Amino acid sequence: MWLAEEDLEPDDGTPLPIEQPTNIVTPPLSVKDQDDRIRAVFGLTHDDLIPHVNPETLLIYYRYLRATLTFPFPATYWDFGRLHDQKITIMIHGLPDPEEIGFDEEDGLICQGRDQNGRIEIPLAEVEVKKKAPNHEPVSDYSYWFHNWW
Repeated sequence: MWLAEEDLEPDDGTPLPIEQPTNIVTPPLSVKDQDDRIRAVFGLTHDDLIPHVNPETLLIYYRYLRATLTFPFPATYWDFGRLHDQKITIMIHGLPDPEEIGFDEEDGLICQGRDQNGRIEIPLAEVEVKKKAPNHEPVSDYSYWFHNWW
């Protein structure tokens, strides 16, 4: 690009006025967008940042899941043993209140269930639910949020 000398003006140091937008339109949340489904859990808009995992946000997510999940439901988790890894089937029976059992930001929400050895407590973020199962999307969204915003 080329400018003639008469097209240039000296800079006097005065900041230029920034034009403010007159109408901000936030796109609606989409149930097809995993990030938007997570934003909906927290009552946010499409333009808001997804909050990080902390005791307050874990409690909000717990309340959402308590109202959304149907118990009991089948799931799986990986047991990483010394000799070989094994996919274990589990039946999830409940999600204890983190205010009663205490918050563990490292493990997140804990679910209670039974596997072939009896009762088990395992981080909800570590279980997988079959794609066509009704609880797949909320559990998958929680795991995605927990692992990416921790």
